[in-house]
Amino acid sequence: GATYRAILQTTTGEQRRERGGLRANKKGETVTLRLPADYFKATSYKLTLVGPGAAGFARDYYFTVIRR
Repeated sequence: GATYRAILQTTTGEQRRERGGLRANKKGETVTLRLPADYFKATSYKLTLVGPGAAGFARDYYFTVIRR
């Protein structure tokens, strides 16, 4: 099956982490990426999901971590 690649970094370009070999669920609707909670600082992040193949699509997702 097709695999995806995820690239995670802060919105200022720090803490780059990349994971390959991610697979979508059976319906092809979701891709799961698990990281430990202590990896994240209280800041904003950009997650780029790159689709399969040499010409795979790329989608950016933004989120903010708030520590309580």
